[in-house]
Amino acid sequence: MKNEGDVFNLYRNTFMLIYGDLVVVSGKKPPELLEQLENCMAHFAVAKTSLDPEVSQDNIDAVYRHIVRASLDAAKLLWTILHENAIAFVKDEDVRRFCANASQGAVHNQYTKAESASLDARRSEIANVGIDPEKSIEKWYMAALEYRTLLSLIDMDKVSGLRKLKLTTKIRENIISYIISFVLGVVASTVVAWYWPTPPQ
Repeated sequence: MKNEGDVFNLYRNTFMLIYGDLVVVSGKKPPELLEQLENCMAHFAVAKTSLDPEVSQDNIDAVYRHIVRASLDAAKLLWTILHENAIAFVKDEDVRRFCANASQGAVHNQYTKAESASLDARRSEIANVGIDPEKSIEKWYMAALEYRTLLSLIDMDKVSGLRKLKLTTKIRENIISYIISFVLGVVASTVVAWYWPTPPQ
């Protein structure tokens, strides 16, 4: 059985911590969590207004479970965003080579560490399905933070510069290709016109 203090501590020290990071990283308040929070409010209202102590306790326990679920969902959403961003950079050889603030070896080691933490989180969640999902919250959050550490090794200003350079190079190559095609077309037309026999008058 849980009490209001347990609910408050879980909300303040776990959910709000992860949720705050998620809002900063995503730039928005994910709607996926709203249902859990609405359910919390509904159960909490019943718990505070019911005259039956057993009903009140059941609803406090329900509030706690919803906050656990919301915290786990928030941790996994945070992990998903950071994982996708980190993998996009790590898979780009040019980014690893020219835009990292650390050696490629250090980047690879941090990537391996993040992947290992993610695997540990996944195993924990599977092992605790229907038993104690609360045990997986911290593991998913820690796995997400490992990817955030990985992202911190990438200099975003250098990435922006590299992308601009690639775009400029591509545009230049396209222009050169167009000019060459145009010149070759003119030359070919001239040669054909020069050697094409003039029809008899």
